[in-house]
Amino acid sequence: PLDVKTQRNEIALGRFFVALASGDAAAVEKLLARDVESHGDGGGVYSAARIVVRGAAKVALVYTNLARLMASSPTSSASSTILHVNATPAVRVDVNGTLIGNAPPRFILAVDTDRDGNITRIYSQMAPNKLTALVDEAA
Repeated sequence: PLDVKTQRNEIALGRFFVALASGDAAAVEKLLARDVESHGDGGGVYSAARIVVRGAAKVALVYTNLARLMASSPTSSASSTILHVNATPAVRVDVNGTLIGNAPPRFILAVDTDRDGNITRIYSQMAPNKLTALVDEAA
């Protein structure tokens, strides 16, 4: 049922952010299905992988390094808001202060899980034109 999957996705998303905050790539990797895929959309405005990143080790490394990079900036901070996008739990992250490289000031991250609660897909939406309604709705 959809409610069970929604709850499972929300729990996995929370665990994912806790693992990212720890900076431990192995802890992140344990949450991922072996064949996990990461899909990013920067809308041609912000840096995003141009291909789907596949495999638990690669995906864990990418997100752990991104989290470390964000945390390493002494002039920026981030806040997060839990919301639902198309009935799917997601986290909106707003970065305040000086951004590193071509990082977005705001992005949405959502996950999909298998029956065991392992993350099978991660969706990162950074394209400003696709976030307008979500930003207005959450504000």
